[in-house]
Amino acid sequence: MGGRIEIFNKRDVANEPVADIKVVHSELNGIQIDGDIIPKLIDEIPIIIIASVVAKGPTIIKDASELRVKETDRLFAMAEFLKNSNIKHNLFDDGIEILGDSDFSGGNFNSFNDHRIAMSMLIFGLASENPITIDDPKMIKTSFPNFLETLQKINAKIDEFFYSPWHPEGINKDYERVAHLRKPSPGMLELAQSKCPINKTSSFLIGDQITDIKAAENFGIKGY
Repeated sequence: MGGRIEIFNKRDVANEPVADIKVVHSELNGIQIDGDIIPKLIDEIPIIIIASVVAKGPTIIKDASELRVKETDRLFAMAEFLKNSNIKHNLFDDGIEILGDSDFSGGNFNSFNDHRIAMSMLIFGLASENPITIDDPKMIKTSFPNFLETLQKINAKIDEFFYSPWHPEGINKDYERVAHLRKPSPGMLELAQSKCPINKTSSFLIGDQITDIKAAENFGIKGY
């Protein structure tokens, strides 16, 4: 893709090769990724999709059907994110095409309870013209406990994280409850407004379920 990346200080730690990486801002170009390299970067494809949005020209990812059976269907999850962001793309059974040359506009997104999807969307927020919100960030700690602190070191502004531990059909009976924080009730949006300067007249919510749209309506904003 033409990124300016420098790898240095190569060494072994616990019998694993590690190194330090320096990345400098650069213009990216669309590429095709397929074949034998896919298994080596299967977990990195969500963030590659984010980079592909701003790259010049299309990026095509193929032979990645394994993404369908990860913590969630990551191809579907990222395609939903692209669709809700009005970013042109084509979804395949084993991959995806991102047409590139697009801008990030912000919004409210579903992480599908997947740590890599959540982290990719927060990186998307660094380049977005407007703030973004993801529904539940706590699963990020499963793979990158210091992710939020690392973002703040590069001046990423994170106001708050909001999530509801309750579910009317919770597996853990301690959290089985109908709660105002859960959609379609607007409780989580009301909580966010109490802590952050949310202007309803210029705000909207992007979701993938009818309960998302109902929550927006109950809060008094538009839902898509």
